Amino acid sequence: MAAGDDVSELEVEVRVMLRALEHGHPIGNGYSGYFPEPYRQIRQAIHEHHWEKSNHYLRALGIRFLLVHHQRSGPPLAHDPGQALGTERVVSTDDETLYRLPERRISDGAIRYSTTAPLSTEPRVGDIVRIPLEKPPDQAALLYPRDGESVQIRYPGPNGGASSLNLRLRGSVLLDKNDQWIHLQIVDIGLSAGEGEGALISTERVESEMSRRRSGPKRP
Repeated sequence: MAAGDDVSELEVEVRVMLRALEHGHPIGNGYSGYFPEPYRQIRQAIHEHHWEKSNHYLRALGIRFLLVHHQRSGPPLAHDPGQALGTERVVSTDDETLYRLPERRISDGAIRYSTTAPLSTEPRVGDIVRIPLEKPPDQAALLYPRDGESVQIRYPGPNGGASSLNLRLRGSVLLDKNDQWIHLQIVDIGLSAGEGEGALISTERVESEMSRRRSGPKRP
């Protein structure tokens, strides 16, 4: 996976996609220049050496093989990642090593979460909303809402009344076992009253965003 989102890093992804034309197997890198949330989560976990979380996320997506490019790995992966990730070394050359992950059952995506959530102020584009899970997953899983799924955000309205915003969910996100929340970032509030869209974002991104906001100017 590319080390970052800079254009200079994307050659790695292009080569991976070209290889997929030859071998014909699904790849965790994706098939375009768009980086979905699960990709970013796996990349961050691996690059920060969170090996247990990396293992959980890779297996939640059903990834069976890892190809490590030695010339791009650098010192952080100078050791054998097989021990860290619980993988089996399949074949190795001077340039690359192929590893196999153990098989595991794949989540069917049936993760139950609350369909309502409170917000203390009138919602704006960019706001992050925390939604409680009805039950924490017993293993890492991919959450991908079906078309039309939504969450109702309730907030104080004018004159002390109550108002609501119905957010259609989009995107996908990886949840680790025992996670208790999912997070939505409001990306659109439509012209029609009470309708909008919310994108699933990872806990890792929420923590980064909260840190950025704490160090930035206060919201008026």
